[in-house]
Order: sequence, then structure tokens, then C-alpha cells
Amino acid sequence: MIRKSIFGFVLFISTSSLYAQTNLFTTFKKIHVQDSIYLDSLSINPNTFKILNGINPISSLNYSINFASTLLVWKVKPNQDSVWVQYKTLPILLSKKIYHKDPKIIEEVIVGKNPFIYKINNNENSIFDFEGFNKSGSISRGISFGNNQNLGVNSNLVLQLSGKLNNEIEIIAAISDENIPIQPDGNTQQLNDFDKVFIQLKRKESTLIAGDYELRRPDSYFTNYFKRTQGILVNNKVELKNKQFLETTFSAAVAKGRSARNLFDGLEGNQGPYRLRGNNGEQFIIVISGTERVFIDGIPLLRGQDNDYVMDYNSAEVTFTSKRLITRNTRIVVEFEYSDRIYARSLYNLNQNYQSEKLKIGFNYYSEQDNQNKPLLQNLSNNQKTFLAGLGNQINQAVFPNVDSIAFNPNEILYKRIDTLGFTNVYVYSINPALAKYRVGFTFGGPNTGNYRISNTSEANGRVYVFVPPINGVLQGDYSPVSLLITPKQQQLITLNANYKLGKKSNAFAELAYANNDANLFSDLQNEQNKGLAYKFIIDDLRTLKGNDTTGLKLASKFSLEYVNKQFKPLERYRPVEFDRDFNFRGVSLAVADEYWSTINFKLFKNDIKQLSYSLSNLNRGSTYNALQQSLSTNYLRSAIVFLGFVGTSAQRKQAIQILAE
Repeated sequence: MIRKSIFGFVLFISTSSLYAQTNLFTTFKKIHVQDSIYLDSLSINPNTFKILNGINPISSLNYSINFASTLLVWKVKPNQDSVWVQYKTLPILLSKKIYHKDPKIIEEVIVGKNPFIYKINNNENSIFDFEGFNKSGSISRGISFGNNQNLGVNSNLVLQLSGKLNNEIEIIAAISDENIPIQPDGNTQQLNDFDKVFIQLKRKESTLIAGDYELRRPDSYFTNYFKRTQGILVNNKVELKNKQFLETTFSAAVAKGRSARNLFDGLEGNQGPYRLRGNNGEQFIIVISGTERVFIDGIPLLRGQDNDYVMDYNSAEVTFTSKRLITRNTRIVVEFEYSDRIYARSLYNLNQNYQSEKLKIGFNYYSEQDNQNKPLLQNLSNNQKTFLAGLGNQINQAVFPNVDSIAFNPNEILYKRIDTLGFTNVYVYSINPALAKYRVGFTFGGPNTGNYRISNTSEANGRVYVFVPPINGVLQGDYSPVSLLITPKQQQLITLNANYKLGKKSNAFAELAYANNDANLFSDLQNEQNKGLAYKFIIDDLRTLKGNDTTGLKLASKFSLEYVNKQFKPLERYRPVEFDRDFNFRGVSLAVADEYWSTINFKLFKNDIKQLSYSLSNLNRGSTYNALQQSLSTNYLRSAIVFLGFVGTSAQRKQAIQILAE
């Protein structure tokens, strides 16, 4: 007790001495007049405080002050912008909270623990330490060394995040600093993307994605695509008023691949593999994983060893399982994206939709173009660029002689140029230093497309090509001394559509499309042939003829009219898969012409297993082609008796049988 009294007395003397020292000085400073302000970091001695307007003191009725926290609040502001304050401070800030232990631990609910034991919580100092925030991943460090290499340090980071940054912003992210040049095996229905790196932020109805993402088909008839891209995507949805919504999506990205479509017939008893090719006939391509859509006789298939087919993306080969037996009559269609890094390719996309109770309006803009100034796998000389500039849209003629005159080199396969059998500029392998001065590159074009073949003899340490003369004007070789030049391309599509609700069960739809497809950005020739128009009009109606809307007899009618300009080129297929076969011109080369396609359909039904349907379609391509198609289908199921009648295409029959089987 005596020790505590002595300690208190000493503390009092020390504080009084310190107060006496600090109290010797008076603070006199100018402050701006505002609603509230903290004057000092130390508490104020109340007996020394004054506010002066010039030399005149201001009444304390015009303000209030907390001397402990030094907070000054004006009740009546003076007319001046600034005033002077005079005061002396105490040696401490009396409003500061001082405690030995955090009072928050008292509020903790203790179950099954000793309440008299104090335990310090270990709070991790993490930039991702948010409530409800999930994070996982790995970081690795490695050291590599050997007899023939220097010491090297490797580092890899893989991080996945999901959760909320605050009450409004959600985040999903997959971050990695690895560059994995592999793709998943296409032997399962679900794929795991090893190289998908992105960050997604979402706040209410707004979404931002940066990194790898997929672009899918919007609510449009002519605009059809599925793209794997890398860039930025912004989506925002706003509610205007009276249940009206406006949604906008914009993306700017680098396209990872180019779309392609292969049609071929199966081989009897051959389940595969079947090799896919690019748009320019490329034999060795890499298919981007997960972008393929495979159809047999118009029916979509499922990927997986337990399903219909498996896909080898790196070799671009598709193999069908035993569930889908392939015959010579099997019609196979494969739509996919493949890696085509000839030029750097950019992609811009804008979708805007307005929706009210009766009206929907959609606007879609899509633009994908190669950068002609940034070739990646093809280096073009000035002569080659000039050559391409004079071709216009005739890109099938973009073959350039691949012959270079150099000095003789005994370690290289060189050719001499001669005239033989009435043919000029024929290249023959030679080791004569005076004649062998041509380096020649040969391109495979397919059987009977060139004048050269690979020599069967081992004349040199490498591949040698020999000249084979034509027979009766028919080429006998597979190779030509040329290189195929790939032109930079551009595809643009703009669509505007509207869907209006005419009645309770009646709708009208209309869409207008404008396409610009430039096959050769080096050339300004024939650009007027790049632009095309198309439109689609649909009106449908549903009537209840007898009974109620749920179980009664109903009649659905639909009429559609489509026009496609001969110069219109879509991004991808938008019509049915076997549209050409349904109208009997599959594998037939038709003359380019404007198309008119009209359809009327009536469907009388109670449900999916009791219905009768009739449709009439007409496809007109000017004076060169005019087709009329009729189809009648019906199905009826009662107890264990099934009646199915169908007159139409085989794809539609198989689809109907599959639906009934399910």
C-alpha cells in the first residue's frame, strides 16, 4: 500500500512537472471555418481556450467544443472564412482509448473452454483475408543444374479465388504464371482447361471478365458463333422502369482460332480416326479443345469413351465408339475451331438488348480481322505483298514461285533448271557446282495437282523431288514448286432484330443482317463483292381448339420467310445441319445466286406423344434451282401400343424415334 502511494505521488509530481512545462506555451493558430474540425492531437485546457475574430473574442454560444477530443462544432458560423484560436494543451489526449487487452475477447462465446485462460488469436496478415473468401493453389520453387547446364531457378504459381471482396463485389479467378502448351484429352464429356487464366468481378448486374473466356451465340438468327478468346468482357444490365430492361455486352479480345466445317462420308466398318482439315486445306492442324460439334446424319453426338466419339485435339482426329457404327452411307459433319496463327487476330463484339413486356429489340456487332502488318508464321516479301494486292478476292490463286537462286553448297539439296520434253523451267536435282544453284521449295496439293513427285531413290541425304510430265493433259504429280500464301482476312456482321408479342400466344419476329467479308486485306480490288444483306421474318400463333390450355387440343401455326443475298457470308452455320441434304443439293456445286426460303407449318397436338404435324417449304435460287419440300409426321402413344408415321427427311425421322424412345 505504501509502495502504491509513493508511486502515485511520483507519477503526480512527474505529470504536474510535465504539465507545467507544456503549459508554459500558448498555441495561437488560424483555422478555416467549417462545420467541424479537430484542433489538436492533445487535449485542451478549458480555461485557456478562446476563439478570436481579429482581436474580438467570439461568444461560446456560437460553438461547442469537446476539450478532451478537441472537436470544435459551429452552431452559428461567423461571416469570415477563417478565425484565430488560442489555447494551451494538456500532456495527453484524454479521449484516446487505452487498454491492456482487447475488450472484444469478452464478447466471444466460449463453449467447452476455460474462461479464465487468455489466448492470443493468430491473425494471418493476408491480402485475401476476407470473410467467406475461398482461396487455394500452390507455389513452387525449383533449382536445376547439371554437367552441361548452368544453375537455374524455376518458380511456378497456381491460384484459384472465389468469394466476396466486400458486400457488393464478388470475385472468381484462376491465376497462373505457367505456360502449358498442352490440351486435355477429348475422351470425356467434361474437359478441364489447364491453360484457362481469368479474373471475374461481379457487382449486382454488372460483370467484368479479364483473361480467357468464351463467346457464345447471342439471341439472334443470323449471328451464330462459339469462340475461345483472350481479352476483356464487360456486361451490364439496367432496369429502366415499368419492367423494362437494357442489357449491354462488350468484348475486345485476341481470337485463339478460326472456325471451320468438315463434311465427309464414313468408310464402311471404319470407326476412325478421321483427320480434319483447315479452311485452306491444311492437313496438320491443332483443334482448340472443347470447340468441336460432331453430327452423324444430322444428330448431334456426345464426346466421351462411354458416349459417341473421342477427339485427339493435337492431331485433329475424331474416332467414333462402338455406340455409333460407321458405314459408307454415314454422313459426318464436324464444326470446330483450329489454331491458325498466320497473323495476329483481334476480335470485337457488341451485343445490346432491350426488353419490355411486349417488345424485344436486339443489336449485335461482330468484327474479327487479321493484322496484315503482324504476320506470325508467314514472312512476306514486298514482291509477295504486291502479288497479293493484285489478286483481289481470288485467293485460290495465291501461289507464289518458291525458287531462290543461291551459291552452290554441297551440304544442301539444290536443283538445276532445264527445258525438257517441251516443258520449260523444269527443276532437276544436281550436284554439279556450275548448274546446281537453285533452292526449290515444294508444296503438296493432293493427287494429280502438280508435276513433281518424291523420288523413291536415295540420291541424296534428304528428300528429292522429280519431274513427272502430264499424260493427255492430266497432271501426274502431287507437288508443285510454289508456296501457298495465306491472305489476311476480315469478317464483320451486324444484325438488328425485334420480337413483338401480338397477342397472348402470338409473336412476330424480324431480323436484318449486313455482312462484310474481305478475303484479302492486301487488296482493294473487288471490295464491292464483300458486302451482302439478309433478312428473316417469322410469325407464329398457338390456339386452343378444345378444352383447357394444359390438356386440351391445340393448334400451332408458323410462317417464315428468309432472304439471303448471294454475297452474304455468315460467321458460322445458322441453318439446320443437313439443310443441303433436305433440299437434295448435298455435294452439288450450285451457281451463286440470291436465295428465298419460305416455310409454313401446322401442328395439331395434345402433348408430345399425341400430335400431327405438316410443313411445306420452298427454296428458290433464281432460275437455276427451285425446290419444294413437304413433310407429314404423326405419333400416338396409348398404353403399350405405339403408332409412328412420318414422311420427311431421314434426320427428322431419327430425331423423332429418339425422342419417343426416351
